Amino acid sequence: MENRWITILAQHDNPIKGLCNLIAEEISHADESVIRYGCPLNNLIQEMSPLDESYRQGLQKIFERWVEVVAKALKKGQSEGQVRSDMTPEDIALYLVASIEGCVGLGKNTQSVDAYQRCLRQLQVYIQSLAV
Repeated sequence: MENRWITILAQHDNPIKGLCNLIAEEISHADESVIRYGCPLNNLIQEMSPLDESYRQGLQKIFERWVEVVAKALKKGQSEGQVRSDMTPEDIALYLVASIEGCVGLGKNTQSVDAYQRCLRQLQVYIQSLAV
């Protein structure tokens, strides 16, 4: 998670472009293994959260870190006039992370790379709507 999302997002000067680029990478690298196995974090959250509270808390920390980094990038983008100021970065970040995980889950359930990619493309449209 750190290498795949957090470090890469921190390297972008514009969070809208950075998020769209990350989503574009996911779209271009989508294959049958992503669809067959889904997201390891999401799989663990779905399977382990109701079974082991300490495990759930550890998974929650990973999820919260992801949301925190996206929110921080969006706040920085707001302060630099790149992201709409009428939005709450923490809320947007939570929605984006949940949407990404939802796209993976949808693709896994339908076993369709096309559905996964279409879902991510619509997420890019939403992200672009956050730009000033």
